[in-house]
Amino acid sequence: MNKKPLVLLLPFLCFSCAESKQSEESAEQAKAQAIQLRLASQSEGNVRTLSYQIYPVTSSQKVDLQLLFADGSDVSSCLTAVAEESTRTVTLTCQKAFSKEAKLTLYSSLDHRVQATASINYTKKLLGISSSASSWRTELTNGSSFPESEPEKKAKEFYSPEFSEYSKVSNPSEEVVMKVEKDIIAPFKNGKYSKYGNIDQSSTTLRDCPVGAPLLSYFSNLYKSFSKEEKKAVNAFGRWGLYRYYKVTMSYNGASYEKAMLHVISFSVNALPGYDPTV
Repeated sequence: MNKKPLVLLLPFLCFSCAESKQSEESAEQAKAQAIQLRLASQSEGNVRTLSYQIYPVTSSQKVDLQLLFADGSDVSSCLTAVAEESTRTVTLTCQKAFSKEAKLTLYSSLDHRVQATASINYTKKLLGISSSASSWRTELTNGSSFPESEPEKKAKEFYSPEFSEYSKVSNPSEEVVMKVEKDIIAPFKNGKYSKYGNIDQSSTTLRDCPVGAPLLSYFSNLYKSFSKEEKKAVNAFGRWGLYRYYKVTMSYNGASYEKAMLHVISFSVNALPGYDPTV
């Protein structure tokens, strides 16, 4: 029995197909001799379409199907297959991810010795990002330090990829790519609302400064510029500072997911140089 392997890799299913035919010549021209099974061009979502052709073309194109896991166990909760004689196609529908190889066998209904097979795998997919935490806090002092690599280090500590079940990795050398980008900044005012204490979104000191002294100096100068009424409102915060937000993106095999990460940088208002407790 001769076999001609065909390997097809898809976003969520991987097929390895082989056609089989009888070694002996048929005395009747219309008797099935071989089946060719190929991936059709159309595919959508969790559905894949295979086309087949029984040779010679004058043979009956009616087929029987068998779809099981490679170990012989039932696959119907994960995969279904339906043959359509008029279009000579087999439609595979994936119900959910699976972790072991499946096998589709296509037989000529008139002669089960004439068959073609396809090995079907579910490839590894990124489903999302799990998190153990999403923020960290720093007490702002003159000696506080915010290394450039700190957000990336925190993102790796907080977040991990969530994968589907799978029976095959489409690209063994591919790894999850994590990207951490600076996002917005916002004032930290201990949960109290006030029109005072807002910060400048365009300030590179607030957004990028890697050490604490310039940040404290920024807030101290801002505080000193306030009127007594404004200082009284800020004193009521108890704590002041800023939020630095980051966007964390994980990408793998064509899929990407995002999470927000937050760095809270705060201090006691009464620790500010120029703090006025009398207002």
